[in-house]
Amino acid sequence: MATKLIWTPNKVTLLRVVVGFAAVCLFGRGAWANLTAVALTVAAIALDALDGHLARKKKMATAVGLSWTFLATA
Repeated sequence: MATKLIWTPNKVTLLRVVVGFAAVCLFGRGAWANLTAVALTVAAIALDALDGHLARKKKMATAVGLSWTFLATA
């Protein structure tokens, strides 16, 4: 039986960090890599909005999650 992946705001924040790091690594490596980096940056921005929305909607906002969000944005 397949297990269901449950997305929490903190998991989305961690994914945003990984996506953002991948975008930074790709910048300056050629035209296609730059285009991919821009797309990943846009995805990271969307994930930033999603984690806040999930935290509010599911009433899962925590002080730790808020700290992670500030660190991920920096």
